[in-house]
Amino acid sequence: MIPRDLFERSGRWADYGDALFRLQDRRQADYLLAPTHEEIFTLTVKAECSSYKDLPLSPVQIQTKYRVRPAPVPA
Repeated sequence: MIPRDLFERSGRWADYGDALFRLQDRRQADYLLAPTHEEIFTLTVKAECSSYKDLPLSPVQIQTKYRVRPAPVPA
């Protein structure tokens, strides 16, 4: 689950529209089940690399992703 503000900063909250699974916690904060995690990964790299002196940096992201494939169009 990813907080709404991260996806709003990247513009993808609106881009995905209703295609995302969204929910609110008991404090009415918005979250979503992200299909990809570039926003979180970017924050992780930002925390580790603050100067060119921190390079080279070889981060690795391993995860499963969910995709909903559209139904085939009948011929």
